[in-house]
Amino acid sequence: MARRIPLASIPSRKFPLTWKRYSRLYDELQAAAQGFADTGHPELAAAVANARDELYLAWSMIRATEDEEQAAAARRENAQ
Repeated sequence: MARRIPLASIPSRKFPLTWKRYSRLYDELQAAAQGFADTGHPELAAAVANARDELYLAWSMIRATEDEEQAAAARRENAQ
């Protein structure tokens, strides 16, 4: 297992899932789900929509982790 690096310490160019990448993936999954729905494949549309929803949950976890790390850093700074 790799050493845990604070998210704010990861350079943007090396960040595993940037806002730009997240948005592109989300939009692509949304379009694919709609395409399957439009062609009469609701089960495939639902499966792709579930993948989109999982991506959203992952993004939410990333943001929450960033917020928690920033709050912890602020508490450490204020304690000094």
